[in-house]
Amino acid sequence: MKNHFKLEAWVMVLLPVLIIAVAMAAALIVPHASGPVTPPGQITFSYNGRSDSKYFFVLDNRSAQAIYLRGTRGFWIGVIPSDTVMSCTGGISAETEADNSPSRDLGGIKVSPEERLRLTVAKNAVTARHEGGECYVQLLLKNNGMISSNKFAP
Repeated sequence: MKNHFKLEAWVMVLLPVLIIAVAMAAALIVPHASGPVTPPGQITFSYNGRSDSKYFFVLDNRSAQAIYLRGTRGFWIGVIPSDTVMSCTGGISAETEADNSPSRDLGGIKVSPEERLRLTVAKNAVTARHEGGECYVQLLLKNNGMISSNKFAP
């Protein structure tokens, strides 16, 4: 009888831990993006938050065709676009400044119709000089098109 209770105790302890671990792994594997859904026929690129060193955006392709961008996609890092322009104004600096990311062809990332991606853009010296102002990011596509984000406070 003692072994039966030990087994139940282990199950009661390990089962919740296992469920939490599976849920966390699923959250990392499944690419998701929070925020309102874009109306049909539109492509939007929206600011979605920040960390100490990065800004997060949601690219929502509700058009009828795929779009392509340059960048890297990794398990831990998500999608980091390689062709962006960060433009900022106001805040600490009175100047309007723009910072281009290096244009490197790191491969194409396809964003299918009805697909949403979370993109990560690194903070830089331009955003630091414009704290209290506003910035936006322009995402350059492989076909030389461009999508601008909404404005956000750096």
